[in-house]
Amino acid sequence: FESASFFLPAESGVPCGNGASGSAIIRSTAANIVAVVTSARDASSGGTGSQTPAINETSSSITTDVAVPLVFGKNNSSWESGVGVYAVEAGTVTATFVKAGTDPSVAGNSYTYTSSALSAGSITNFYVPGLSGFDQSLTGAVYLSSTGKIIALVTYDMGSALGSMPGQNYVK
Repeated sequence: FESASFFLPAESGVPCGNGASGSAIIRSTAANIVAVVTSARDASSGGTGSQTPAINETSSSITTDVAVPLVFGKNNSSWESGVGVYAVEAGTVTATFVKAGTDPSVAGNSYTYTSSALSAGSITNFYVPGLSGFDQSLTGAVYLSSTGKIIALVTYDMGSALGSMPGQNYVK
């Protein structure tokens, strides 16, 4: 067994720090690999963290539709989310954010954003506080739909804690 660790603040060219949201692709020549994403806050600022298993891009459960059951706008309490989308196949991603407990067909209850065309193996991020016209008090879900297969991971910055969760692929 061999292992490798990547501490992003020590990697050159990786934007880290407050408000950083992103994704990574890990490839290996080994037949089988296991990867875990660890999010942590500096211990000097009351650091907390979380771990999330990585997602296998070759899984037969990968589809063109992904549901992320919980996202936050800035929420007036420093809570915020970023949704990283990895294009397993080339395509364009549409992200529809829906306020919790509302009818998405009613004006103001949902927000839709579309990515530029993605090539297979590329990544796009929907950093919620950076979305134009988005209601930052929103707590809700996001539904991702693409013309090619995708996987997604949402990250949470809850002021004093960090977290992450994989999106759930589904078939419409």
